[in-house]
Amino acid sequence: GGFGTQGVRDAIKMASIAVGGEEAFYKRPYISFWVLTKPALQIDRLSLEALIEVSRHKVPVVISSGPILGVTSPITIAGTCAQAHAEILACITLGQLVNPGAPVIYTSFARGFD
Repeated sequence: GGFGTQGVRDAIKMASIAVGGEEAFYKRPYISFWVLTKPALQIDRLSLEALIEVSRHKVPVVISSGPILGVTSPITIAGTCAQAHAEILACITLGQLVNPGAPVIYTSFARGFD
């Protein structure tokens, strides 16, 4: 997610060159981007810019949340799952508003604090 708008554009341009042009790339994008939310219920500017730009290009984006039970999320598993889902669904909603049908990979790596 630390790419920002220009980083996404540059990566797509490089990937397009590698596969023989933009048409070939957009027909079957072989790269994806990873956007990580910032628990609790936040996203940093560069990740937000990357999400918007990736969605514009309909390149797959992995949207992930990484809450830590009792630290950056509620102490309960249910509360942590609810928070993670809210963060990810907010990002998916934004991406779909930017470009309906933009591909998304939904992930989370919630964990406990020891």
